[in-house]
Amino acid sequence: MHYTGMGKTGDQSIDYMQNKTLAESQTNGVDIHLFESYQTNDYIYRGRVALAGEPYYEQQRGDDGQPRQVVKFMLRVV
Repeated sequence: MHYTGMGKTGDQSIDYMQNKTLAESQTNGVDIHLFESYQTNDYIYRGRVALAGEPYYEQQRGDDGQPRQVVKFMLRVV
C-alpha cells in the first residue's frame, strides 16, 4: 500500500515531523501501526506495518486545490 505523508497544504518534506519518523523507522526503533478511517471518529486497526521500499515524491492537489509535492511511503503489513 502507498501512504501519503503528513501535511494537507503546500509541499511536504521527508524531514518534517512524522514523515521523518516513518522514513527512518527501519533504524530508529519506532514501530508503525496502521489505522484506516473512512468516517469521522471511526477507525479500523490494520496492524503493524513496515517500509516496503524507498519513500518517493508525487504531485497531488492539497486541501486548498493547489498542486504540491507529497511524500509517498510504500508499506507492507508485518
